[in-house]
Amino acid sequence: MLTQTEKLEQIAEKKGLVSKLSSIALNLLEDDMYTKEYAAS
Repeated sequence: MLTQTEKLEQIAEKKGLVSKLSSIALNLLEDDMYTKEYAAS
């Protein structure tokens, strides 16, 4: 069994990972949009 603290630490790690992934995804989206705009010009 995990203690309450260990559960919280795991949740925090997952949240940190999720925020990293979402910021990477946003960067990729922005790059993609920029590339399309550049190609269109």
